[in-house]
Amino acid sequence: MPPAEVSDFRSLTGRGVMGTIVGKRGALGNSRLLQDLGIEARPLAAQAEALRAEGQTVMFLVVDDQVVGLLGVADPISRAPRRRFACCTLRAARDHADR
Repeated sequence: MPPAEVSDFRSLTGRGVMGTIVGKRGALGNSRLLQDLGIEARPLAAQAEALRAEGQTVMFLVVDDQVVGLLGVADPISRAPRRRFACCTLRAARDHADR
């Protein structure tokens, strides 16, 4: 199936995107975007909080001013960067303690 054509597309920095798809107003974004649009996330608030508790970024899918779904995105840190971060943190703490 080919992708649907989008019109009136807008990217809202730090909040999400919106546009018109097949004659319906759609948006994908965070809770700030929902606030700006005056839309309640209440039906999916518990699921959104559960995803956030797992460290995921939550994005809400809105169609015609109704929250119809949500998406949780996480970027797990690989072991090597974690070790480097731990070493840098320990080194910074040691350097600070030496002052």
